[in-house]
Amino acid sequence: MRGRAGYFEHAVVKRTFSKLDNSTFWRIAHMLWARHGWNLGQLRRHLTAASGRWRTDSAPARPS
Repeated sequence: MRGRAGYFEHAVVKRTFSKLDNSTFWRIAHMLWARHGWNLGQLRRHLTAASGRWRTDSAPARPS
């Protein structure tokens, strides 16, 4: 039993962090929609780099 739990431990953590990441993204998205009145296209334009990939914290914002 201990070996089986150790084997599946990472899958459970991955699923938990994935749910947390998804929940956090949508909470921030709803906050930005309420604060700025953006639609989904404007939110995507603000949060993606010129290449179309999602920006990270270290990536500079695209000029408006």
